[in-house]
Amino acid sequence: MRHALLAENYYSQTFGKTSVDIFLPDCFGFGYALPSVAAHCGVKGFSSQKLSWGCWTNIPFVNIGRWIGPDGSSVTAVLQPGGYGSSVSDNLANDTSELSRISNNFAQTGLYLDYRYYGTGDQGGGPSPSSVNWMEQSVTTANGLLNVLSAGSDQMYRDLTAAQGNGLPVYQGELIMQTHGTGTYTAHAEMKKYNRQNEQRADAAERAAVVADWLHGGGTYPQERLNKAWTSFLWCQFHDLLTGTSIPAAYNFAWNDELLALNEFGAVETDSAGVLAGAMDTTAQGVPVVVYNPLATAREDIVEAMVSFTNGLPTAVRVFDGNGNEVPSQMGTPAGNMVPVEFLADVPATGSAVYDVRPSDTPCALSTGLSVSASQIENARYRVQVNADGDVNSIFDKAGNRELLSAPIRWAFLYDLSTSWPNWEVQYSTVTGTPVSYLGASGAPTCQILENGPARVSLGVTRGNAGSVFTERIRLASGDAGDRVEWDVSVNWGTVKTLLKLTFPLAVTNSNATFDLGLGAIQRPNETSGRYEVPAQQWADLTSSNGAYGVSILNDCKYGWDKPDNRTLRLSIFHTPDPGSSGYGPYQATNSIGTHRFTFAVMGHSNDWRSGQSPWVAARLNQPLQAFQTLPHPGTLGKSFGFLSC
Repeated sequence: MRHALLAENYYSQTFGKTSVDIFLPDCFGFGYALPSVAAHCGVKGFSSQKLSWGCWTNIPFVNIGRWIGPDGSSVTAVLQPGGYGSSVSDNLANDTSELSRISNNFAQTGLYLDYRYYGTGDQGGGPSPSSVNWMEQSVTTANGLLNVLSAGSDQMYRDLTAAQGNGLPVYQGELIMQTHGTGTYTAHAEMKKYNRQNEQRADAAERAAVVADWLHGGGTYPQERLNKAWTSFLWCQFHDLLTGTSIPAAYNFAWNDELLALNEFGAVETDSAGVLAGAMDTTAQGVPVVVYNPLATAREDIVEAMVSFTNGLPTAVRVFDGNGNEVPSQMGTPAGNMVPVEFLADVPATGSAVYDVRPSDTPCALSTGLSVSASQIENARYRVQVNADGDVNSIFDKAGNRELLSAPIRWAFLYDLSTSWPNWEVQYSTVTGTPVSYLGASGAPTCQILENGPARVSLGVTRGNAGSVFTERIRLASGDAGDRVEWDVSVNWGTVKTLLKLTFPLAVTNSNATFDLGLGAIQRPNETSGRYEVPAQQWADLTSSNGAYGVSILNDCKYGWDKPDNRTLRLSIFHTPDPGSSGYGPYQATNSIGTHRFTFAVMGHSNDWRSGQSPWVAARLNQPLQAFQTLPHPGTLGKSFGFLSC
């Protein structure tokens, strides 16, 4: 959607016109949400030739039809326009094969109409002189079999009437690829992390900037700064960068652009939060901290703050809300004069709340039901057990009186042979193969209690396998923040020829699972050779076939999934393929090698994902509360302020 906004603005300013189509000749599959997103941007049409490489289903149109998204919005879609590197080698006005295509289109659409690509693909440059000459003859031929029009990519969508568009054949669903593109959901894991971080930080920055502009009375919104940051990271969504299929040199530029964007969004958010803090009542006995919630829903979650004290490092801290009530808190190990403080914060929608962090001789002693040992963590909602191999083998939902797992959660190392298009593709034989090994195969885990306080408990599990080392910080929080079990994972990934799958054997069964699209959701059945490795955004869910209970799996930067059977979901973590003798081998064989950090979570719920509010819980995981230390002063907004309720 931001692509459309910035692109249309550029076209308007530069060329004095706008476009009404999405022209994607070469991309790696197209999600169910795309027609809805496009329609809401004022786009009328879409075209691509890529489905000829193998769509998960039969291409639904001879060429032209109406593609409907999850909310019922639609675009006119051209799905078989021919290769974008095609040449024109005769007079199309008298071409019998083209006449046959148009006749077939007429049989399906009632329109004598076709839409074709031609040109030079992948290497730049326009159509060949020969193609141009034949095209000139084609468009100037009178009384031929066909009338040929050379036009912009969006002209047909402008010319079709509403009645003609409504009469086109209809397809509602996703148009993802069968094999080509399945590896792009996971290759170059660092790009996926940067992309998700920028999406979240941009949203947080813009919301804070709107609030700050409102407080200033208008005229201060940093539009140019934000547009520049957006442009820096949207460039990286080019289909061979974010997808992890570019040459190595491209990533030096992409990483730089992603980090520049993150820094700029962070600076705008900090500046805007400062304006908001200046209008709030931050009077405090200790150090005032303003907690900012970018989400459009009120929430209670853990916030991590770095607090400095003017009178030296305290022995302990205690934290109080705006009404003077103590909240669960705990102090970490100081770094210099900065003290890490974690506490449970309750913050309004797109708003902020002031908390008072007080130095204390004794830590918070509130009873919140948290406990931790070398093999178990527990809060008011869940009891989580870790077996001798370091795997979580039980998550018991005390509220629902249900076990979430049918077997331990395991990290499966699969042999990842992909010789034609290594980073582009995960093969069906890979996901159906027997794992070569599992994390922990090289020795016993090291388990360590990392946090043990009234706000949060966590257990660290460190293990290695096949040249890689993992540290999992398995944690539970108090209050509403304890509605999920979280894993904060650090990995030094050094395993080649491997697809790493995180396997969740669940205690609910259903032949269908639900996957997050960002705009809406989609149900998919157990995998087949036609559709196996599939994309999702922030969550996936398996709810029992009777709808009584379900389990959602949430993450902050992973996109590839598969569902091998009725009770198992698997999340792809790294795709570092064996390219064989492929010419891509020298560099694609080592993609994602290095250090990574990511988070995932497991949540049980009654009824389906809607009842469990899985989208909101995933949003909370992806968009943590932000803490800003400030100075004490009175303020007209009080101790708690929600912009959406003002």
